[in-house]
Amino acid sequence: MHFVKPRKGLFVVILVLLLASLACLGGSGDADSGDTGEANFEATQRSLESTQNALEVQQEAEPTQAAPQGEQESGPTNSGGSGNGPALSNTLFTHPEGIYDTYPPEGWEIEDYSGGAKFSAPDDSGFIEIFVTNTGTTLDSDGFTSFVTSYELNWYSTYEGYNEIERTIDADSGLAEVRKQITVDGSPVIINTFYDQHGQTVYILDLWAFSDVYEDFLTTYDNMFDVTTVYSDTAASQPVYYWTVTFTGPGSLFTMEVPAAFEYYVDEYTNEVWDKFVSNDGHMIIHSVVYNEGTTITKSLAGRVALDLLHSQYASDIRITDDEVQGDGSERLTWYSQSGGYAGLSFFEVRNNTSFLMLTYVYDDDYYDIYSPIIDYTLSTYTIP
Repeated sequence: MHFVKPRKGLFVVILVLLLASLACLGGSGDADSGDTGEANFEATQRSLESTQNALEVQQEAEPTQAAPQGEQESGPTNSGGSGNGPALSNTLFTHPEGIYDTYPPEGWEIEDYSGGAKFSAPDDSGFIEIFVTNTGTTLDSDGFTSFVTSYELNWYSTYEGYNEIERTIDADSGLAEVRKQITVDGSPVIINTFYDQHGQTVYILDLWAFSDVYEDFLTTYDNMFDVTTVYSDTAASQPVYYWTVTFTGPGSLFTMEVPAAFEYYVDEYTNEVWDKFVSNDGHMIIHSVVYNEGTTITKSLAGRVALDLLHSQYASDIRITDDEVQGDGSERLTWYSQSGGYAGLSFFEVRNNTSFLMLTYVYDDDYYDIYSPIIDYTLSTYTIP
């Protein structure tokens, strides 16, 4: 999808013209304008805060595909690496959802959860975590690079003292490795993250360790990777983009969960903030707009602005198929563009008489079934602090 980049001062022009038009008409009646019932959307300062949140798990497929190194007929052996890490157990761990199996470090605590599992050292000096994301479609090399880059930015970089040490991406093979350092309780912690793509799934293998034990644990991590078998056909039944981060809107007036791997962009002007999240395959966009010039915006004026934005930012041939006032007074527009080959949902409202807010979901034709759960989930997580 290709959209027009916001023009600086766009709303100033729109509002001046529409206010003049309304003055000529002598004004018009106002419908209630509040929060969107499904996306109570409000705004004015953004930050991506780390948090893993999951959609409700649904899995039914049987394991059918093995990787990365094939199944181990006998127990594991420690080999390679420069450290002297903990030995691996001879007991096979199989994830309850059937998405992978592995031999964890001997004596480490195991905590499984939907989509992954965490293996922690007894003294809490480090842990290894293996989890998976279903991307809905098989990402090409650009999409895989987008996934890795965005996940690093939206998730890991939010930790205190974040500093990337090394990054290697082999996008054509769907493999990447990123090493970085953060600070925990004043002490350096090194994180090694391996990304492994299999069809429409990306497995993430994480090692977190305090710097004084990192090299030893890295040996164990490498050995564990060698004896891990993944079942990507089963993992493809996981909810799409299961892992999310908390997005705080402009002014800290709202929060909502968004996929951790989506690309994030922001454009800021004097009275406007445009935030955008794009799926790694480019077939879905979450787009929010906030405008506040300090002048009163009526409900009827807000409706005119919303329509103008749809036509100026997405396509000139936008057709509205449904216009529904929500229970909280906000308004939802369902629309499509025949020339663009995409459709969308837009929620708009006025807050505190002077703030115009619009939240839009855009998806290419034929991709609604893949991304509709993300629409439903992100709307359900919208909260006002």
